[in-house]
Amino acid sequence: MLAVFALLACAAGLAHAQQPSPGSWNFEDVDDAAPSMLQLLRAQALDIGLFAAFATLALVSFFRKSVALKYVTLVAAVLYMGVYKSQLVSVVNVFGVTGGLIRAAARHF
Repeated sequence: MLAVFALLACAAGLAHAQQPSPGSWNFEDVDDAAPSMLQLLRAQALDIGLFAAFATLALVSFFRKSVALKYVTLVAAVLYMGVYKSQLVSVVNVFGVTGGLIRAAARHF
């Protein structure tokens, strides 16, 4: 019985949502073509290239075990993630996430 009521309520809501109200704005539908894969790749070519170069540098410095190369990778990481991408994660960010997860888990139990 409850399922039938829920189904009828959803159907009534959809029927009501499809009818425009008299005071609504009637904008014409704009059908923009979805960008092709080539257009998406062209727009993100710099980001993809920089990430590939950074990942290669990180892997080479890890497997070479060179201290100087690790410092170069550290500087590149700070410049790439901190300056270019503005996604540098600090200890404060990590503590905030883990602290929030711990508090949420403590409330759950």
